[in-house]
Amino acid sequence: MTYEEGDIVIGTVDRLVGTTVFVKLDSEMEGVINFSEVAPGRIRNIRDYVNPGQRIVVKIMRIDVQNKRADLSLRRVNQKEKKECMANERKEKELSTLLKIVTKNDDKTKQIFDKIKSKETVLDFFENFLKKNEKEILAEFEDFGLNDQESKELFSMLKEKIKEKKVNVKAEFTIHSEAENGVEKIKGVLTIKNADIKYLGAPHYMINVEDKDYKEANKKMKEILDEITKRAKVEGCVLEIKEEK
Repeated sequence: MTYEEGDIVIGTVDRLVGTTVFVKLDSEMEGVINFSEVAPGRIRNIRDYVNPGQRIVVKIMRIDVQNKRADLSLRRVNQKEKKECMANERKEKELSTLLKIVTKNDDKTKQIFDKIKSKETVLDFFENFLKKNEKEILAEFEDFGLNDQESKELFSMLKEKIKEKKVNVKAEFTIHSEAENGVEKIKGVLTIKNADIKYLGAPHYMINVEDKDYKEANKKMKEILDEITKRAKVEGCVLEIKEEK
């Protein structure tokens, strides 16, 4: 795998040496997290954040190609990035399993899997599957190296697996107004079509977005939060958005 600075990736904590965390990114690349990049603020016990064998989502800060080592950051990864990266890994495992069932050949599975990943993330692969018709998908599968029977079998499995699944993304925020008609102003800010906004007790609210995958759910969440932010500014309301869950 080719890494670039700024990439958000998953690695396995290999060992802890003093205040340094060593992370295995793949068979050839090792990553290092300095103490200051583990978490913001004061860290009393590094094992509260990382332990050997743990899978973690990190950001690549710098790459030393010659020594095959990367400087990593754990604290610079936000919850959205973490969820999407973990979701992509889960999808990779699902797709790899399905390909093994279909091809019954580990080498062929790896070749096809690598071809798919060279074109798009596996999360995008699953998302785009829903946007294409059967003819387009079967032709794409054949381009990846699957024969006609394998293509149809994989299509059938993916269709069954994807059709019912939904994911949820939530975000909490507070909003208040000092105006005499503050209640009406807040109500106007939060009256957004097709947005599931729940009252948790003044001044706390929560938004829930459900969609077929995290990428689409996060996109919708951003649109809703952007709209609330814009309206709150116009109405003179004080808004504070907490990190999405």
